[in-house]
Amino acid sequence: MKKAKKFLAIFLMIAVFGWLIASSLKVEAFTTSDDGFSNNSPTGTGSVVPDQRNVLLLDFNLPDPNADATTITGTAPSAGTAISATTSETDWSALGYIDASGGGAWDVAADTIFIDNDGDDKYGIESSPADLVIAGITPVATTTQTGDGVRDSDWTYLTTYDAASGGVWSSTTDWIGLDSDLSGYYQGDKFYSILINNLGDAASGDILIFKVWVEDGTNAGFQVNEDTHVGSGTAFNTAITTSTDPGVYTSTSKDRMYVTADISPTATINRTILAQVPAAVDAIVLVSMNDGPSDSSFSAASLRISGGVSVVDSIAPQSFISIPEPGQSIPIGIDYTISGYSTDSGGSNVKEVKVSLDGGITWKAATPLLVYDNGFTWKYIWESPAEGVYSIRTRAEDHIGNTESPGAGIEITVGIIEEVPEVVEEVPEVVEEVPIVVIEKPISEMTIDELQAKITEILNSINQIKEQLVITPSFSEIPSDFTFNNALKLGITGDEIKYLQIVLNSDTDTQLSVSGIGSSGNETTYFGNLTKSAVIKFQNKYASEILTSWGLTKGTGFVGSTTRAKLNELLGK
Repeated sequence: MKKAKKFLAIFLMIAVFGWLIASSLKVEAFTTSDDGFSNNSPTGTGSVVPDQRNVLLLDFNLPDPNADATTITGTAPSAGTAISATTSETDWSALGYIDASGGGAWDVAADTIFIDNDGDDKYGIESSPADLVIAGITPVATTTQTGDGVRDSDWTYLTTYDAASGGVWSSTTDWIGLDSDLSGYYQGDKFYSILINNLGDAASGDILIFKVWVEDGTNAGFQVNEDTHVGSGTAFNTAITTSTDPGVYTSTSKDRMYVTADISPTATINRTILAQVPAAVDAIVLVSMNDGPSDSSFSAASLRISGGVSVVDSIAPQSFISIPEPGQSIPIGIDYTISGYSTDSGGSNVKEVKVSLDGGITWKAATPLLVYDNGFTWKYIWESPAEGVYSIRTRAEDHIGNTESPGAGIEITVGIIEEVPEVVEEVPEVVEEVPIVVIEKPISEMTIDELQAKITEILNSINQIKEQLVITPSFSEIPSDFTFNNALKLGITGDEIKYLQIVLNSDTDTQLSVSGIGSSGNETTYFGNLTKSAVIKFQNKYASEILTSWGLTKGTGFVGSTTRAKLNELLGK
């Protein structure tokens, strides 16, 4: 009886020990004390106002991806590389495996992965070259393999990386290991959703929209123009899931997240917002099982909805005139449309743009057109302008009252536009000599060598004619020493954007617009949606030169290295 009890105790100890080993592979939740996690959110108190945009609520770093990739054999890939838990890697044709227990997880002390050099589906040394164990134990000779490849169906966490996506196993490039968090990435993970509570008394109706962002810019900290918007929500206590792929994050890349809110224009004054991520395994959900935080919540500053000026943003927005150009003359008495665009790097977004026709003495509101994350394009219809010289200025204001100090603006003239008789000068006709191919004797009398020589002569003449007919686009507004060197994307401003638009407008297949803002002669320095659409058309037109090397079939609108190479080629660089 004592022996039976002792045996039972030992059996239970072994079972519990085995369960602990197996369960230790499964990561169920992260904590706020894990490596890499940090709460960088604003602290203290602040204020916001109705209709304020992109108010920063939360700023935090995700925990480092679990050090999940226990190497069984081979060479580990770089952090963030996709690894497979389903592919059998049967193209590693000489590999076989032996599942000693016939069930359960991979056991380095019992199971085997080996190279079956003699192809008899058994481990043994009966022929040359001998079979070679690459992982696990050396089994008894002539042991029959369980299957081809490396994976038994019950080896749940066993994962592979086939560097060449085909071909035989290579210990210097391929990898076999354990993906303990089942993320599908070697020391990498992906954000999926976040739950936000409010410890204040503001209601979901006080918020127009919540936005989740991934750090994706060159500057640390939240930047509307640089970071990537990956998901949106409209209510507290409801998970916000990704609508755009946030990309794989590692311990050093794409691991910083932001949550912002657009305040409703009808938000109730004096209510407070105190955003919190609760302590719950489903508060922040990742692609892996490493969700959390399971130990404690984290929160940000308390923001009061007020009628005064918010202390969150002190940067004034900017406005720009696209049409007319400085020094331009326009006709008397005919309605004229002034147009331009606005931006706000402070995060509160542009509320309005006003136009002055008298150097800043009086101001009239412009009409917003295309709205983007940090501003909008605009127009102002100048009705029946009278004769004179005018100083046109613009002034932008954001949602919390930051107002732009108007610059010098532009000066134009309103007057009678006289028709100048067209003077047609007689230009002497220049007749270029086109090589004439003379057939010295009938083709029927020519030898094969003479025929080949004559064909070559004719083809050369055709090519010369083609070269004379080629029309090269003129880029006189682009400095001769300019080249496209920087990555360009939606939201960026600068002369480089205007030069980009000029090149795109030189081809009817890729032009921004046939008239108005962005059309030929009306290019701007802002990379908006019109520019992005034109870039996509440009990339699709030259897909073999721009997209193919990246494995893409459709344009993205992002001006990367291959797009810049084609642009520079068109500039003759």
